[in-house]
Amino acid sequence: MIFKHKIHTGLLSDPRPQELKDKDWHIEELIPLKAPNWIDYEVWRQQPENIQMLKDIQVSNQHQTSACVSYSLGLIGAINNYLEEKKFKQFSGSWLYPRRDNRPAEGMWFGNASDLFVKYGGIFNSLLPDANFTTERQVNLALEDALPSFETIGQIYRAKNYFWTNGTIDAVASLDYKPVLLGVRFHIDEWNREVPTILRDNPNYGHAVVVL
Repeated sequence: MIFKHKIHTGLLSDPRPQELKDKDWHIEELIPLKAPNWIDYEVWRQQPENIQMLKDIQVSNQHQTSACVSYSLGLIGAINNYLEEKKFKQFSGSWLYPRRDNRPAEGMWFGNASDLFVKYGGIFNSLLPDANFTTERQVNLALEDALPSFETIGQIYRAKNYFWTNGTIDAVASLDYKPVLLGVRFHIDEWNREVPTILRDNPNYGHAVVVL
């Protein structure tokens, strides 16, 4: 198979030793998770509040960059604000990515990105537009167009904290409209199959998405 674009890995593996990972707070340890109320998706999407929500929420395009974690956190910030203020305003996907610990290397890992989200928050896409960012270099230089006052705005919309989850679909579904940052890892051979298959051996690529 000939690829039209370079394949990037946006989600990096957690570089911490296992003893530090074991200290992470999991949401299952903090609050009792209720059993999810599974309903048919077609029924769910026809409920008036969900019709409006699906119409309002917009997803940014990261194009050919490795900033999927940062863009996902921007979407999480926008969704959380939508749930509070009932109006969707896109957040900039490039607000956090240039601040990553591993710059100039591509991609981010969840812990670093989440810490940055707690520290710097999010700002509206209208202040730091990323719609035309199509290369890694452009998104890396995004903060050159930011004003110092933007950081004050970011504090309004920053996350106060974050928690890990055990990753089961039941745990995610029981959170009721709380957006979750979900990561997947895969091998390049996944893309060479008519039916994509997640291969467990040496999954050297990663991607982050938002689950609501």
